[in-house]
Amino acid sequence: MANLLRVCVYNEEAEASDTLLSQIGALSFVRIVAEVSDPEALATNLQGGGINLVFFHLDPDPARVRR
Repeated sequence: MANLLRVCVYNEEAEASDTLLSQIGALSFVRIVAEVSDPEALATNLQGGGINLVFFHLDPDPARVRR
């Protein structure tokens, strides 16, 4: 299974967590290795290496991300 994408999910909306994780996790080529809700936790997870992709849940406040 060397072709798996190791994914971190950035999600600040706890109510969306179950839906996001089940939809992303349903992809056969994805392994979710972390879910984080703040920039510091994201940075910590990225420093460890091994993450190929970050999914950002932008629905709650997309304007914050465009700064």
